[in-house]
Amino acid sequence: MPGVQATSGPRKLFVKLSLGFCLCTAVGLFFSVRGSEGISAGSLLAALPRWYVWGALTPFIIWTDRRLAASAHSLTRRLLLHLPASLVWTCVFVLALFVISIALSGRPLNPAGFADKVRADFWGTFQWNVQVYWMILGGWLAWSYYHESRNRELKASQLEKLLAEARLQTLRTQLQPHFLFNALNTISAFVERNPKGARRMIEHLGDLLRFSLDGSARQETTLQEELAALDHYLAIQRVRFEDHLKVSVSAEPGTLRAAVPGLILQPLVENAIRHGATKPSSSITVSAWRDNGQLHLRVMDDGPGLPPSWQLPESAGIGLSNTQQRLAQLYPAAHTFAVREGSDGGVVAEIVIPYREEVSKRNVHEHGED
Repeated sequence: MPGVQATSGPRKLFVKLSLGFCLCTAVGLFFSVRGSEGISAGSLLAALPRWYVWGALTPFIIWTDRRLAASAHSLTRRLLLHLPASLVWTCVFVLALFVISIALSGRPLNPAGFADKVRADFWGTFQWNVQVYWMILGGWLAWSYYHESRNRELKASQLEKLLAEARLQTLRTQLQPHFLFNALNTISAFVERNPKGARRMIEHLGDLLRFSLDGSARQETTLQEELAALDHYLAIQRVRFEDHLKVSVSAEPGTLRAAVPGLILQPLVENAIRHGATKPSSSITVSAWRDNGQLHLRVMDDGPGLPPSWQLPESAGIGLSNTQQRLAQLYPAAHTFAVREGSDGGVVAEIVIPYREEVSKRNVHEHGED
């Protein structure tokens, strides 16, 4: 908003000036203490103006450092260039403090003793004032390098996030052609033998692809939407297997708004159908429930089980490998993905991820239209 941006600048400047004034006052009060005598009006008059002048010169010292940093190619050269700059600004400080001291004293200026007074004040406090200059410069350099370090860390985290998103998108685009090829291969077998069934398959495939395209901009969806997409895939398989395949899907009440990776169940069910639906009558069970802050997704079949010496990282195909990599990107060190033998035979594929609710994008869109 333009109005907010217009007011944020002066407000920010006011905050900086207030903090600088308070800091100079605190340092001035510290140096105005005179041992057991404490703070007196004379010590305050001697200390506070000195630090207020240094506070007023600090922006110019910072400006000088920025100009030198632009021309210097190393920190050593930058500090060497500050040597003459420190002499210049120390002279400016002494002159400014002398004028302020004359004004505060209320005594008329004696032109004859002006040069001697300036010379005496300059050489009497020269070493101390140069040290103050370098202390201010050191504080600014420390803050500047800290700020640059934070910015580099922020940029690095942003680049890491973009890289993770790019990897996830690559994995998702890898999954879509794999699934589409298998689905079209299934439909092609029914085009001549069962044209009506093939048309129903194509309709469900279109709905499933529409879901995939609608969710292409986000990596997570709700469990309710995920199950709706899975239903379209299962409809294709029901036409293919007719009464030879029984699939049951159940989700614990209250878990439908849970956030899950989009199209995470389809590869598991496809794998269960391909390797588990080998009998004249096969069954697959898909279930979801919540337990101790975790969402459990399980796909079970009653097929022949895993081959001997089967291991997930080495033996998995495209679907399972893709699922494993997506989970590792979305939930590093906060997920479990296991494929194991079932207690009563068959294979169990189970995903455990942190339970987190997500508002359905479709519901939000419909609410906005209302």
